[in-house]
Amino acid sequence: MDALLEEHLHHEDPHADEHTRPFTQEELDAAWKQYVQGMKSDSARAFLSEVKVGIEGENITATVSSNLAESTLRQERDLVEFLRKEFRKQELSLLIKVEKNANGADAAPARATPLNDKEKLLLMRKANPDVQVFWEKFGLGLEEER
Repeated sequence: MDALLEEHLHHEDPHADEHTRPFTQEELDAAWKQYVQGMKSDSARAFLSEVKVGIEGENITATVSSNLAESTLRQERDLVEFLRKEFRKQELSLLIKVEKNANGADAAPARATPLNDKEKLLLMRKANPDVQVFWEKFGLGLEEER
């Protein structure tokens, strides 16, 4: 009996290394793609297919380009469970980072200040030098000059 117990305690699980072995970026990309392809929602599939995933220690990082994509990703509750099962790591967590575009796609557009008449005229002259000829030929002027 002691020999059987000793053998059982020292018996190695053939899948033990799968539980402790770190997964690779290629494996993560393949698992992510598999999950995304199985999604029912076309819009969520579109958002998640654009996510950049990476590995930071025992965590998966997902970098998205907008707050809407972040919200969509947070609503996918089955995703983390899928990845935990896929990699046999129950402690696995998903960190979401929002990376704003260089052009500030999420930012509110800057409000342009209205141009006065003189500024408009200068811009028109810059865009088309013939405006100056037209201006002089017809003797035009600004109200502030009169």
